Amino acid sequence: MTTDLMDTEALLAPISSENPAGIDIRKDTSAQTLYRQAKQARANARGIERQQLQGNNLSSKTDWKNVYRLSVNILTTQAKDIEVATWLIEAGLRLHGFTGLSAGFKFTANLIEKYWEILYPLPDEEGLLTKVGPFIGLNGEDVEGSLIAPLALTPILEFENGTVLTLWHYQQARQNSEASKLEEIKAAIQVIPVETLKDVLNTLESCIAHFSQLVAILNEKCANQSPPSSRVFEQLRNCLECFRANTTTLVTEAPTKKEPIAPKIEAKPSIKIPTPREQALENLVAIAQFFRDTEPHSPLPYILERAVRWGKMALPDLLKELLQDESSKKQLNQLTGIEFK
Repeated sequence: MTTDLMDTEALLAPISSENPAGIDIRKDTSAQTLYRQAKQARANARGIERQQLQGNNLSSKTDWKNVYRLSVNILTTQAKDIEVATWLIEAGLRLHGFTGLSAGFKFTANLIEKYWEILYPLPDEEGLLTKVGPFIGLNGEDVEGSLIAPLALTPILEFENGTVLTLWHYQQARQNSEASKLEEIKAAIQVIPVETLKDVLNTLESCIAHFSQLVAILNEKCANQSPPSSRVFEQLRNCLECFRANTTTLVTEAPTKKEPIAPKIEAKPSIKIPTPREQALENLVAIAQFFRDTEPHSPLPYILERAVRWGKMALPDLLKELLQDESSKKQLNQLTGIEFK
């Protein structure tokens, strides 16, 4: 699946030439009904979800489909609104997992970049707090935010027998020292195609990258009033670490074919001197580890590690990962002759 699940062009298009960001759906009577419907749909969806959380699953999607549909309606016909964008983020996670979450982060970052000054809700006597309050709700401040538990229960991998791997399942198995359960997880992963695992890794990394972009834009716009983001970062990192802990040996690059060893002509020890490129990549890995140790909530180590992984890939493999739709691959093949296997 690609991260382009949303019609971002329509979602980012101005409501009208006169009022690009539309109207205030909380105050304008012509839109209040739609706003209340969307708000109530979200409340209903979360109410049902809280009941499901007792069974540690997120099985129902029907109510979140209503949230998604109504949010899209508002954003395309009524208003460019931060609160509604956060509802789209929440619904995207429930309906499309990490792929939908990544798409939601990406869209919201673009929305803020394009409409910040006129984006609803507008600042009031409380200043920017009113505008960015919905993001505080996602992350949480004094209490856990609305994304944290759902992230732990969102499937990271789906197995042939219909079961799934979630962060919650993995953490429970580790906390309870259930070695047999951990072995079952690794055994089930063994039969998943490597390309599928790489797609999942790419999606998890994209989530962190797009959330990092969103946070960077908010920091730029809000300065010292920027909303907190550490809990979402930590939970995304936990999900990525859960995946890596169980798949590291499967998604690493296959070793390159060794050339025949030439006969020795001198009785001198031979050492491999890293090329400048190899040394640069090793330096990036070391830098990533530094940030992982010193700033565990920072997105930098994941972005750097992803860059290193891309740097080690052959061009066709890299383009295959970057170009998700078949038409783009076909067009590039016609222009360059690069084969996508």
